[in-house]
Amino acid sequence: MFFFISTPTSNYSNSLIEAHNKVIKYNYLYRKPINDGFQLIRELDFCCTDFNGRPHISLNGLTPDESYANVKLDDERLKKLKKEAGIKRKQDNLKNRCGVCAA
Repeated sequence: MFFFISTPTSNYSNSLIEAHNKVIKYNYLYRKPINDGFQLIRELDFCCTDFNGRPHISLNGLTPDESYANVKLDDERLKKLKKEAGIKRKQDNLKNRCGVCAA
């Protein structure tokens, strides 16, 4: 019996898509009860739109949509986006807290 270990440079590695699937599951799908296939489709539509519309550090502050469109980002815009993202993250954390933590 032979076992093959996929490396990051191999043609058959799917580690990038598995990492993306993990983000989708843990940041979006596992946070809400999903009762049927129609609700799953709605949630997937939302999470794909949201994920592709948010700036990503790995893309130097661009959204995946902007990166795909080959948009160039200047330093001032990046600073502004980071500040806005920090404010939004704090608001989201307050809105979505579990209730156990103090206000």
